[in-house]
Amino acid sequence: MLEPFKIVEVQRTGVIAIQRGDDQDASDPPLFETT
Repeated sequence: MLEPFKIVEVQRTGVIAIQRGDDQDASDPPLFETT
């Protein structure tokens, strides 16, 4: 699905933070997918 995206460590709330290979950008925040 999101090839250019990489899954980051799962946070305590169980939310998988998916952000681009580059560092987080204020203008382009990472996507949060709740499971």
